[in-house]
Order: sequence, then C-alpha cells, then structure tokens
Amino acid sequence: MKLDPNILRELSKKDLALQELRAIREEIPKKKRDRELIIENLKEKFIEQEESLKEKQKASDSSDLDLKDFEERINKLLIQRNLAKSNPEMAAFNHQIALLNEKKSTLETSILMGMEQVDKQLAEINETSNQVLKAEEDFIAFSEEVDGEYEKATRQLEAEEKACADLLESIDSDIVKQYQRILKHTGDTAIAEVEGNICLGCGMGVRAQTLNELLACNDVVICQTCQRILILSEEEAAKYC
Repeated sequence: MKLDPNILRELSKKDLALQELRAIREEIPKKKRDRELIIENLKEKFIEQEESLKEKQKASDSSDLDLKDFEERINKLLIQRNLAKSNPEMAAFNHQIALLNEKKSTLETSILMGMEQVDKQLAEINETSNQVLKAEEDFIAFSEEVDGEYEKATRQLEAEEKACADLLESIDSDIVKQYQRILKHTGDTAIAEVEGNICLGCGMGVRAQTLNELLACNDVVICQTCQRILILSEEEAAKYC
C-alpha cells in the first residue's frame, strides 16, 4: 500500500503536541498543590508559635506571682525587723531579707528576659501571619492565572485530538491499529523521523535498506530498536526530491 509520509509526519507533530498539552494539564494541579502546601506549612508554623507564646506567657504569669510572693515576704520581714528587740535578732532578719532580695533580683532578671522572649515571639507570630495572608493572596492570583492556562490547554487538547482523529481516518485501518499499539507501548509518540541515517526517536542508526524502504513509501517501516514507525524528516526527504 502506498503511504503518504506527509500524513504520518503531521500525525507525529500531533502526537508531540498532545503530549505537551497533557503534560501542561498534569503539571498545573501539582503546582497549585505545592502552593497550598506552603500555605498549610505556614499555618502550622503560626499555630506552633501561638502555642509557644501561651507557654511563655504562662511562665511569665507564674514568675509574676513568685515575685509578688517575694515582695510580701520581704515586707513581712521588714516589719518584724523593726520590732526586733536585740541586735542578733535584727541581724537574723537582715540576713533573711538579703537572701530574699538576692532571689528576687534573680527572678526579676528572669522576668525581663521572659518579656523579651514574649515580645520576640509576638513579632514572629505577626510576621508569620503576614506571610500567610500574602501566600493566600498570591495563591488566588496564581490560581486565576494557571486555571486560565489549564482551560486554554484543554481547548487546544480537544482540538488536537480531533485533528489527530481526522488524520487517522485518512489512514488504512491496519496501519491505524499498528500506530495505536505502538503509541500505547511508547507512551509518547508512535512515529519517529529519520535524519542522517539516524532514528530521532532512539538515536540509533538505520540500515541503507531501511532508507530505501522509506523512500519507496510502499509499507510501514519500523525502527528495529525503538519499534516506532519511521518517516524521513522534511530535510532528509528534500535531499531525495
């Protein structure tokens, strides 16, 4: 049967176009999911920071109570010292007061450090909150953009699939079956061009006899390596015209 290499060449182009459009459609949901994961991670970070802040504030409240307790104990000792009836008794009160003041001073330093940590945590929470808001805003804009690309790719895919179906109708049914079988096997394209005695589908050389068969256009020629249907590239075909 006489084959029209131009139809096969056009069919090969359609295969590649379909492959590219399907890849675009598959990639867009993945890109959106990646953006969603970024937002989810930021939200988890925000929750963790809030929990950490609560713990710091709880520790700060506890320290404030301890500080108040120290102050009450010191004031009580001061009153008792003023009522002391002897120097040794007064000296004992002074010693206790000094010890409590030392502990109170250490606690006050710890409280100040805790306040700094709380302030730092609040700043980090605010920053993360802003990051979440920006990521969500960016996601909305990104979704609108890629959803448009998805719809465009879908329309193009439908048009290319129809064009491919029309081309297949102009080819002998046995060749169509062979083409579909090879396409299912390769997963990308069932047709490969030959240029410079090289199959561009697998990069392997083709025999001189194979080249003669391609020039005759009398039957389907299969690459012995990748099993694709072979056709001469436009540049290669022009050499023999």
